[in-house]
Amino acid sequence: MTFIMRDDAACLPGFSTAQLPPSSPPRGFRRETVGMEPKSRRVPTVSLQDPRADASVSWLAMAQQAETRIQVDGEDVIVLRSARRTRTVSADMVNGTLRLRAPLRLSRREVEKHARAFRQRLQSRQSAASSSDAALLERAQELSRRYFGAALNPSSVAWSTRQLKRWGSTSSASQEIRLSARLRQMPSWVVDAVLVHELAHLIEPGHGPRFQELVGRYPRTAEADAFLAGVTWAEQQGSSQPDL
Repeated sequence: MTFIMRDDAACLPGFSTAQLPPSSPPRGFRRETVGMEPKSRRVPTVSLQDPRADASVSWLAMAQQAETRIQVDGEDVIVLRSARRTRTVSADMVNGTLRLRAPLRLSRREVEKHARAFRQRLQSRQSAASSSDAALLERAQELSRRYFGAALNPSSVAWSTRQLKRWGSTSSASQEIRLSARLRQMPSWVVDAVLVHELAHLIEPGHGPRFQELVGRYPRTAEADAFLAGVTWAEQQGSSQPDL
């Protein structure tokens, strides 16, 4: 049986609530409030227009990502720490300065270790690229002597990882030739055809009859054009296929 205690003493004749001790009611009793609605708990909210919201967002962004500069072996390193990262560390170059993206709790010793490893890796890549560019320039000079005489002397010939839609480009003003790095995986005679094409642009900027006569001096021009057209077609078909 459950006894009900009401705040209204008149409901129990001959009994006064003053007779109850000040302590909590005994077990088995529950207090019922008559004629009163329970008060709703008010939850504080922050409006989007409230400046406190902007401060909260800014603080959260700072807590999740913090950028600092440190010295590693006498060279500046930008360290971008993020709370979202837990294990991985990545790196890139920003205006000649190494930048690391690291977990927020990664120690200074580990940061320096990763900085040295990434710096060595980038230097190795740059050295390999320089050697490869030198070989490409030498090949372009040889093709120039064979098909155009000694009149052409490009200032530089290098691979480019930024050229994704063109196989090559030529700057008449600076006499620079850039070949798409995608050509590295293709047959050498295809690379030679693209080099001859770009060398011809140092003589003739357009694609008129004079230009066609120049590139036609390379015997496999038509074959290389068909090969590259097939590669482009295959890439377009692959990108248009739905994901499985």
